[in-house]
Amino acid sequence: MALLEAYEEQYQSLVREINLHLDRLNKLGEQEQTNADEWNSIYQKAKHNVEDAEEVLGKLGMEVRSCKGETRKACENRLRQYKIDIGVCKDTLSCYLRKQRKVTSAAERDDLFRNQNNGDKFSGNLTLSAEQRARSSVVTERLEKSTQRR
Repeated sequence: MALLEAYEEQYQSLVREINLHLDRLNKLGEQEQTNADEWNSIYQKAKHNVEDAEEVLGKLGMEVRSCKGETRKACENRLRQYKIDIGVCKDTLSCYLRKQRKVTSAAERDDLFRNQNNGDKFSGNLTLSAEQRARSSVVTERLEKSTQRR
């Protein structure tokens, strides 16, 4: 029974750390300027803690199987809830990762267009549009001339 309690304590400690990391990731995600290295570091720590917590739950599950009667039922219920909690943490972590990837790819795309257009984010679109209109009018004139000749 002492081993069971030690595993539960270790699990609770890991979950507290995971929640702190998730809160930190959430706060970093809300900032306009996010340090990517800091975000990745915190994400990796949280991911590692989730893996450790799953490992502890596996050990806890083995200990629960050795319990008898009512104690076993109560421990199984707690273990089931712990697994649900870790699943929620994993889902939240993957949600933050998807969100960060979107932000990162959008920022990279904006930088790419900004560099192509000498800092003006929209000038390339206007220039391209003007070129297309010029080509379109030339092609239209040619088409009209060719139909008038016949």
